[in-house]
Amino acid sequence: MCALCVAGLVGLTPLQPPLPFTVVGIVVFAALTALFVVLLVNNVGNRLTVDGHGVRGVSRSGRIDLPWAEIATVQVVLLVARPVVPELLVPTPIDRRTQAGLELRLNDPDRLEALQTLLARARIRDARPGGATHGFALPSGRMISTATPADYAPELQALLPAVAGGRALPTEVRGSWTLLH
Repeated sequence: MCALCVAGLVGLTPLQPPLPFTVVGIVVFAALTALFVVLLVNNVGNRLTVDGHGVRGVSRSGRIDLPWAEIATVQVVLLVARPVVPELLVPTPIDRRTQAGLELRLNDPDRLEALQTLLARARIRDARPGGATHGFALPSGRMISTATPADYAPELQALLPAVAGGRALPTEVRGSWTLLH
């Protein structure tokens, strides 16, 4: 896009686009490039690892290390949000938005947050009594959201019972209705 705009600006294209369009094209290209570079830099090195040791998170902000002895329960949760619109207007596969996450209930969350300050960022606000205390987002890589658990982190869902034992709960699908998409 930038190359075409510059080529048009110096007269190397058969059509001569108006100068304002060319300048706007170059500015938009530069802004999008800067945005993608910022997103890339912020996400490089972010990693969530679940293995025989427990759950570990690494980001540019620091580390979280939760051995299985500190975790009471762990489960993959799908949060499916659908806007309140008639189904005849918008087909179901298009109107829903699904977010996958790994939710943990820690044995002593306050003590662990004092030891690992980054863990406070993962605390679930308005957590249900007796429910998960902390959560981590899982990437989906899906273009169209579904409400099928097998479509989200299938390797993790298969691994959890093996490494977490009785701490692993089955995958849960939670639905909600929203006014906006």
